[in-house]
Amino acid sequence: MSNHQELRYPTKLQLTGDIIFAPRDAEDGTGLIRAFFFDTVTGSVTAHLVSACTDEERDGWFTIRHMPAATCPLRLFDRGDEYMRRVPEEVDGSGPGATVMDWVDMMYSGVGVVQRLDLLRRRGLLVGLTYLGESKGWHRFDVRFKFTEEDINILPPTQSLVNFEGILERQDVDGVPIIRTHQLDLIGMADPALIDILR
Repeated sequence: MSNHQELRYPTKLQLTGDIIFAPRDAEDGTGLIRAFFFDTVTGSVTAHLVSACTDEERDGWFTIRHMPAATCPLRLFDRGDEYMRRVPEEVDGSGPGATVMDWVDMMYSGVGVVQRLDLLRRRGLLVGLTYLGESKGWHRFDVRFKFTEEDINILPPTQSLVNFEGILERQDVDGVPIIRTHQLDLIGMADPALIDILR
């Protein structure tokens, strides 16, 4: 995807929740920081941090807020300290007998295009482009969403632009996240040019 600054898309994917950053591995050749967080079904999910500030070292348990992300593979864009805070050592469980703060599940939110819906209109696929900073530009995201039987929702049609929000349930075998959606609101029909890009 082109990195030209003048390109702008109405879609985005952002993550909010608790995450663990591992020390940068100089031997892997990427210079990226590995990050781990947990889904609600299978265990941990691994991502790479695309850092805006290459001098910044991230190591330990953090709470992130509205961190831009792309999927397949999962990459995160570090926008700086104002979008994350370190969990204090007193409650991160690092010491013997230390108190451990409750873990905050990862919430996926943003604006996407409804590309597919199942026959019961309770599951579907959201797609879009998200901005990972000036050096990386725009990258695609895919998110599968689902509603429980208790949820009563009139889902927007395919090719519509929607606001969405949901908790990560698990990552599918192809790397696409599946979220348990609690918000999916129609903005309008997506621009045909955007739909073509996302095919």
